[in-house]
Amino acid sequence: MIVTKKNKELIPSLIISVNDVKLEQAQKFKCLGTTLNWDAREEVEIQMRIALARKEFNDKRSILCNKNISFTVSKNVFVVYVISIFTYNSETWTISK
Repeated sequence: MIVTKKNKELIPSLIISVNDVKLEQAQKFKCLGTTLNWDAREEVEIQMRIALARKEFNDKRSILCNKNISFTVSKNVFVVYVISIFTYNSETWTISK
């Protein structure tokens, strides 16, 4: 995969062979749960992280919104299960604006 900010049409063709088998040039690649794109944009990854965090929040709603559980426990559950899912691999996100 070539990562560039150029137009998609200007990306040169990359030819790599291993044991006489030509490898396909990818436009996106998923590695360790994170999607890498040819243009280094993170919109799709961020939207996916938001959706995963929202789903986890809804799954843990009974704990997070329970009046019988202390605020500290609810906050810790939120940080561990929701915030950590949202911010996973965020240190590699590129800043475009």
